[in-house]
Formats: sequence, C-alpha cells, structure tokens
Amino acid sequence: MSANLGPILWLVFGGLFILVFAGLGAFLIYQSVRSRQKAEASQAWPATSGQVTEAHVEQSTSTDSDGDTSTSYTPTVSYTYRVLGQEYQGDKIGFGFQQSYGSPSKAQAALASFPVGKQVTVYYDPNKPADAVLERKASGSTPTLGLGIIFIAVSLCLGCPGLVALVLMPWSSGQ
Repeated sequence: MSANLGPILWLVFGGLFILVFAGLGAFLIYQSVRSRQKAEASQAWPATSGQVTEAHVEQSTSTDSDGDTSTSYTPTVSYTYRVLGQEYQGDKIGFGFQQSYGSPSKAQAALASFPVGKQVTVYYDPNKPADAVLERKASGSTPTLGLGIIFIAVSLCLGCPGLVALVLMPWSSGQ
C-alpha cells in the first residue's frame, strides 16, 4: 500500500497546483470580461465636471526568487466631483487593472492629461454615483484576457497527463 502513496501524493499536490493555476486563469478572464462590460455600460453613463486633487507616480519594487529586483511605476490620480449636490472622491482612471510602467518617465507621461487642479470630465454610474472613471475604457483587459487563457491552457496541458496516469494507475494492492 505504501508503494502507491508516492504517486497518490504527487497527484493530490499536483492536482491542487493545477486547480490553483486554472483558478487564477479563470479569475483573470473574468476580470477582463467584467472590465470590458463595465466600459461598454459606461458609454451610457452621465458626465459631470470634476477636479484633479492629486496626481503622482507610485513606485513599487519587487524581488524574485533569484534575488533580482524590478521596479514598476504606476500613475495615480485622485479627483472630486459632484452629483446631485453631493461631493464624491474618485481614483479610477479607467476600468480594469491599473497600468504600470517600467520607467518613471512613461508613468509621468500617462499623468500628463491629469495635472493637479485641472477640470476633468467624470463619468459616473447613475445607480451608484460613487463608481466613477475619467476614461470609459478597459485598460489592460486584452493582456489580462490573454494571460488568463494561457493559464487555463497550461493547466489543461499539465492536468491531462495527470488524469490519464490516475486512470491507468494500478490500484490493486496485490501487484
């Protein structure tokens, strides 16, 4: 019985890894589709005037398992706007994941349209005015969709041989 334990553990942990990988892929696909749907729905949202209150580049540094570091730069904008006399604060430029850049100059260039104090057009959800954007587009949804599809495809490629091995594995304890 213990001779079969190794392959069973491998299948269990391998299966969990594949499920997590597939789940991440499904999540990325869901986020991409959802962002596109919200961007499409926002085409009918009303617009109001707003003002940029803050605009800066956030720097983020990460270290991989080899000890190599990489730095990314994300443009960040905050703005205020009014809907039916009530003031709101927003920080979304568009829908989807916020784009990051490999250089601070590219991130600054993305902020060029939003200097502090500038009057901007804010598009808001009439059913939930706190949900607002400056641009009615889904930024980064195509790469996110592609990455999700790749994760699902890799999960299938890794999972299919495991399923075949599971089916063909000799389960009898006498052999």
